Amino acid sequence: MSRNPAQRTVVGQSSADSLASSFLTYLTRGNGQDVVRTHGHVPCWTPEGLRLCR
Repeated sequence: MSRNPAQRTVVGQSSADSLASSFLTYLTRGNGQDVVRTHGHVPCWTPEGLRLCR
């Protein structure tokens, strides 16, 4: 199976219309933040989370 070089994905990045990208957006900007907190977790991008996630 050959791939078009223009369709390569850089490791660590997903295309904007991918399921992974949508899920990460949900977690970081959407209602996912509330879900994370409801289950007792602190998001890593908060001041408290930055200290815990190191």
